[in-house]
Amino acid sequence: MSDSLHPAEAAYMAAIRAGADWYSAADKAVAELAKTRRPFTADDVRITCGMEPDNPNSWGGLFRYWKSRGLIHHVGFTRSRGKARNASVVGVWQGNDIA
Repeated sequence: MSDSLHPAEAAYMAAIRAGADWYSAADKAVAELAKTRRPFTADDVRITCGMEPDNPNSWGGLFRYWKSRGLIHHVGFTRSRGKARNASVVGVWQGNDIA
């Protein structure tokens, strides 16, 4: 693991290296949601892929990765709809024209 990686990115990359089913399902879910050009959150990705990562930091890494590729952009914040999240604040994302 590189010292220059954000902890969320490191968790996401670890999921990729491990060949985790979550990584594949979450990546596919973000691609699907981004293509709609409608705003979405981690709650939407969670519902679409139906899985949770081994490390919860992987969620942040997933979005950082897609943003760094220019495929999504951050459009704001909202409260999570997930019961376990207790209405905590989550980012809202939207697909770019190239997604």
